[in-house]
Amino acid sequence: MKYEEATEIQSRINQGEILQVMEERGMDVFESDRRNAVIREMHGDTPYCAPDVDPNTGVCDGGDAWPNCCTGHRFTEEIGSVIYDHEHHIGGPTGELCHWMIEVASGDPEPSCREDTIKIIDCGAPLTRFVRNGSAGWECESGHNGWEYGSPECEAQMMEEEFNERYYG
Repeated sequence: MKYEEATEIQSRINQGEILQVMEERGMDVFESDRRNAVIREMHGDTPYCAPDVDPNTGVCDGGDAWPNCCTGHRFTEEIGSVIYDHEHHIGGPTGELCHWMIEVASGDPEPSCREDTIKIIDCGAPLTRFVRNGSAGWECESGHNGWEYGSPECEAQMMEEEFNERYYG
């Protein structure tokens, strides 16, 4: 889906036309109700069952599975994601530069210690933003990369670093 189409659809959703838009696109609005009925029949009412879809709005009340709870919420998330990616230059150059700190030779002709042989500078390579596994991140042309703070991958990386620091010292 292109940015222009996503903004047009978002405008219609803001006017309360989500049900009409989904029907025009051939989406099954009540698909999650059928899936949840099967889950409830097999396992009873679990946190993984989303509330029933409101026939007037085309979305459910959310629940633990949000935004994967119903077709309406998945659709609005997809629209929002396309708009966000375009506005934040995800998947293309951002104009931002990498601030990864790197060591380079200082050029000091008479170094007296190791610190005289190097200097620390910003990488300075152009950044590209991306989304992988539902988490936003960035990478530069020099190969440095990272995850946006608060994303699941960032949290996992921080936990792993803390574990390694505690375990290996």
